[in-house]
Amino acid sequence: MDLAVTVRRDDDVTVALVLRGSLDLASRSHVVDAARTAFAPGTTARVVDLEGVTFMDSTGLGVLIELAGDADDDGATFAVENPSRSVQRLLEISGLAERFIR
Repeated sequence: MDLAVTVRRDDDVTVALVLRGSLDLASRSHVVDAARTAFAPGTTARVVDLEGVTFMDSTGLGVLIELAGDADDDGATFAVENPSRSVQRLLEISGLAERFIR
């Protein structure tokens, strides 16, 4: 697995996962587990910072969709910020850019 996940707390209700490396099948469970721990009840704004993501495939898209669904279920907002150029392009091609990027 070539992915580092750190947590950034922007304020009392906003938490960001900062990802660095490859977001793919090998790193999927690591990201989902980290998100479920970081995005605790009361976290009403959830952000995934993708600036450091060097590779993302369809599994990575699935992770973002899953995290967005979890946020919806909990009444929280979900956004992606700082996508790398290649990730931005993948989000645009998949039709998810408008929904996720802030």
